[in-house]
Amino acid sequence: MSTADGTDKRMSFKSDTCNTYIVYDVIMARFFQVSAERVQVFPGSCPRGYSVYIPLDITRCLRYEKTPAQYADAANACHLEGGDIIKIDSAEKFSIFKEFLVLTANISNAEVWIQGMKVSGIWRFHDGTPFIHYCPLVASNGSIETRLRSLTKDGFKCYDNVPEAQYNYVCEL
Repeated sequence: MSTADGTDKRMSFKSDTCNTYIVYDVIMARFFQVSAERVQVFPGSCPRGYSVYIPLDITRCLRYEKTPAQYADAANACHLEGGDIIKIDSAEKFSIFKEFLVLTANISNAEVWIQGMKVSGIWRFHDGTPFIHYCPLVASNGSIETRLRSLTKDGFKCYDNVPEAQYNYVCEL
């Protein structure tokens, strides 16, 4: 879909294992699934195992990891691939994250690490910027619960936990 200025306002997820795309229409704010034959292949590609989405001409790649890991191991695995654990820093990114897990990873009941570290009592992203609560935060405020995860079955709210707990995660390039 194009806007009046001619720019494309869609994003898509392409599965490595099937011949379909999950396409997000930013203007209509909805996702839909179509066969690969019916979708224009967007510029930019993702490494094997990643799905591509293109919001407003910025290519991002997401990968859901099914093997649970501690927070540091999840972050290291993403870093080795040139990325990081998904950073939910906008309402749009939160919507993409939710739809990605439900549609692409086919997840409706999971706990997934997201970027978030409590440093001196303040929640921050890995780059040190303050965590903005696009993902509704339910924190116990325990002194050892210093990392964040999203619980899909609870409306994708974000909860704190100890970094040694093991959860699935989403890498973002």
